[in-house]
This record gives sequence, structure tokens and C-alpha cells, in this order.
Amino acid sequence: SASETETVSFNFNSFAQGNPAINLQGDATVLSDGNVQLTNVKSSYSAGRVLYGTPVRLWDKATGNVASFVTSFSFQLTDLQGYNAADGIIFFVAPEDTQIPSGGVGGTLGVASSNGVGQFVGVEFDSYSNSEFKDPPYQHVGIDVNTLVSSKTVEWKRVSGSVVKVTVIYDSPSKTLSVAVINSGDINTIADVVDLKPKLPEKVKFGFSSASSVGGRQIHLIRSWSFISTLKTTSISSNGTIMDIATA
Repeated sequence: SASETETVSFNFNSFAQGNPAINLQGDATVLSDGNVQLTNVKSSYSAGRVLYGTPVRLWDKATGNVASFVTSFSFQLTDLQGYNAADGIIFFVAPEDTQIPSGGVGGTLGVASSNGVGQFVGVEFDSYSNSEFKDPPYQHVGIDVNTLVSSKTVEWKRVSGSVVKVTVIYDSPSKTLSVAVINSGDINTIADVVDLKPKLPEKVKFGFSSASSVGGRQIHLIRSWSFISTLKTTSISSNGTIMDIATA
């Protein structure tokens, strides 16, 4: 048929050391218990990321169609005595060659330069208020589009050491990114309209990033992650012309 759907799906109930399906960057390590620890709690400045190793096609040049995706993950932030609980975790989408930017420690969460700007779209789980990024004066969940100055935030009553469960949905027809966060019996939701196509290249990587600094550290663990995306594309017909896709 003329229209085809490209689907990417994966599921990590836990993470295995040496698993080629994931890329670790910076200080991120897979622990023996199957969790990914993103930052080094013994280091003054630390940044670490875990990415799904295979690039995902976010949009299709031929049709202009953009993928929809649903992802669920769980993580754990645990305070360390004598330190501010900092800085948090961000689930993010970025170009496929994405690396930790220089200066990407502390409040930049490992995705932005020290001015807070970078090529990424993400959902931040921010345990430390950075006034330079116009953070609200409390722990929060935020939607970030190419900057750590969030377009939307909601207060997040974080409990140290508790397992936080999150579902993020991107609905391509309405360009809506919506987030549900379940945290020690509390549910927080947040949503915003985000047009991904002008912000990101056709092929991207998905992952998690975290950073910390001298006086602000905590244990940042990613425990599980599942993901599915669908993208409607065209196929070449027998006479070599691209057939139009019927969008239902």
C-alpha cells in the first residue's frame, strides 16, 4: 500500500552492563542492580547521560509527517547528607550525534551550555531552583524547548528515595506533549503544544541526562524505560513516483 507505518519500540525493565542497545555518556554507569546511575556522587562536577543507541526517525521529509510517541520510565533521586539535592534529571530528544555540551554540569542538566541553551526538547524533573533559568522557587517538572527556561512548569512534591513513575505522550496531530508523574501517591500532569519538526532534525536520539555541582549532589538513578513511536511514511510505487499518503 502507499502508506506505511514505521514503528520503533523497546522495553528495559532493568539495564544490563555492556548492553550495546544503550549509549552511556559522561559519568553514567550501569550498576550491578540493573539501574543506571547518571552522575558520580564523589565528583565535584559531574554530568552523565544514557541514550537509546539507535537513532529514531522523528519526522519524514517526503511527507512532512511527524512521529507520535509514548514512553514510560521510572527513576529515583536520593538526597545525600551535607549537600543540596541537585540537580535533577531530564528526559530529552536531541540530534543523533548529541554529546554533553562543554559546561554542561550543575543546573544545565547535561543538555545545555552554561547559558541554558541547546538543541533539545525535554521534560525536566528539577530538584534545585536555578534563578538564571527562571526556575520557580520550588522543585518542579518542566517542559523545555531548546532552553532550560521551561515553557510550562508544575510543582513537584519530590520525596527523596521514592520511585517516580512517568508517562510522556507526544500526539503528533495536535503537536501536544503531555506528561503524567506519579510520585508517592501524588499525580502531577503538565502539557504544552510543541512543534518538534522545526526544532529537531529528521533523525534523533532519546535519553536521560543529569548533572551536579560542588555543593549540590544527589543519587540520580534510571530504573526502567519503555518506548514506542509510530511514523506514517510513503512507499515508492512500481513506476517510481511517490504516492500520496492518505492521512486518516
